[in-house]
Amino acid sequence: MNTIPQKTLKSTVIIKGVGLHSGETANLILEPATANHGIKFIRTDVDKKNIIELNPANIVYNDRRTQLTNGNVNINTIEHLLAVLHILGITELTIKCDCEELPGCDGSGKIYLEKIDAVGIETLGAETNILEINTPLTVDSEHGNITAIANKDFIIDYTLDYSAFGVSLQHKTINITEQTFREEIVNCRTFCMKQEWDQRLEHNLGKGASLENTLVMDKDTPLENKFNQPLELSCHKILDLIGDLYLTGQPVKGKFIALKSGHAANVELTQKIFNQRPTEPVYHLEELLKVLPHRYPMMMVDRLEKLEPKKRAVGYKNLSFNEPFFQGHFPGQPVMPGVLQIEAMAQLAGCILIDPNSKTKLIPMFTAIDGVKFRRPVVPGDRLDMDTRIVKFRRNMGEVIGKATVNGQVASEATFRFILIEGPQE
Repeated sequence: MNTIPQKTLKSTVIIKGVGLHSGETANLILEPATANHGIKFIRTDVDKKNIIELNPANIVYNDRRTQLTNGNVNINTIEHLLAVLHILGITELTIKCDCEELPGCDGSGKIYLEKIDAVGIETLGAETNILEINTPLTVDSEHGNITAIANKDFIIDYTLDYSAFGVSLQHKTINITEQTFREEIVNCRTFCMKQEWDQRLEHNLGKGASLENTLVMDKDTPLENKFNQPLELSCHKILDLIGDLYLTGQPVKGKFIALKSGHAANVELTQKIFNQRPTEPVYHLEELLKVLPHRYPMMMVDRLEKLEPKKRAVGYKNLSFNEPFFQGHFPGQPVMPGVLQIEAMAQLAGCILIDPNSKTKLIPMFTAIDGVKFRRPVVPGDRLDMDTRIVKFRRNMGEVIGKATVNGQVASEATFRFILIEGPQE
């Protein structure tokens, strides 16, 4: 599987503007994030449950804009920003906004790109998988048609057909690279037909739209405006598709042939791509014994639920009353020693690093632990759920953050550094 380095911003970006659909003024803050953080939206105007993760499972279908939800709050018109993040390879970011819709800016991705260029991009010590199209996928619906097929590059072939409104057919095929994106796609603005423009107030649409941020098409001519690109309408649709494909949080590679597709068709295809991505196997205890060098009574992981090599591991330890440490650690009121919680997270982190198929067996040895915190006692009958993520990794040295929870409440957390040493050979 091909990968790219994870990237974030070197410093914070602030953008203020009006939402194209809502007409509300939005204050947007893009904040750098650590490795394996992913891309997360935070609604700063909402006190609770205000984090929305970039995930196709959180999509709300809307043919006019791309919208995500966490079940309680929404964030929408995110496609232009996502297109810029996609092409720049920014995979780790916190995006804060004080209303439901991101700023529309000039109706394209140009201002987002300029603001990010001004602060620069930082490469992190981890990698992200590229989602490659291996099996042809098709969406054929009232919202348009898209077919995705394998290709070593990222190619979009888009046909725009608004002939019913007197607009000439537009067709654009482009190999998407950072250079072609900057030169031909990023400054292409959103558009609508004059008939839609005239009806927008009647249907309570486009409250923030203006002739400065929207191309209003009277047949082939934009009202009181001029084109930034020769095929700006089809190129804007390509911009939208690039953004919608990044709802996975992973860059894509393949050829995408689209006919009259909008956001609804785009995100339906994105969900199909996401659902066909390679998944890691779940390791039960018997499989873990083949991977980890530990044995009873020091085996502190019962099951590995998620594994992203060189990136992240999620697993758990079931704690029965018969655990040896409960017999002597406050026997009248047994509590799991904090140092063993750290050991459990360390073992889980080892799963990220150890390749069971390698003839050279490497064993992670931990050299330092920082930021250790114990939040609540762990007692018999609890299940210690653990999540470990590599934040730095170079050659045979790295840094891991770990968090252990019980019933969703944090029990312990720490940051630890390690070095890989060669173990016994087969």
